[in-house]
Amino acid sequence: MFAPTNDAFDRSTIDFNALTVNQTKDLLNYHIISGNHLSYELFKARQKETLLEGMSLEFYARYYKLYIKYGPYQSRVKSKNILTSTGVIHVVDAVLRIPGLPSMRCLSMNSYRRDILFLIWVHNLAPG
Repeated sequence: MFAPTNDAFDRSTIDFNALTVNQTKDLLNYHIISGNHLSYELFKARQKETLLEGMSLEFYARYYKLYIKYGPYQSRVKSKNILTSTGVIHVVDAVLRIPGLPSMRCLSMNSYRRDILFLIWVHNLAPG
């Protein structure tokens, strides 16, 4: 799973308040790949399919740092290989944007909305 930092949410131009339930699910699924993959495995694989059908992420390294390429954008993995009971988390410096999401001009997101999205995210990862 790729978990954006709070700063990543704050800098994102996605209008989170305008997302539909399906768009929110798609956005969350775009941040998850099947299996447990450490950073070196992602680098070696170069590309992995996400849980969002038909969408994949590309991986490359520069100066010993792992990056994710998604469409015309890129994100740096800030913290990697955080092992949890439900999988491996990699903290990224951007919300991985999928085409078709509503945009906003204001580059801030209230922390309440960010916390709600995070709780939905964690709930969707919980087994059972």
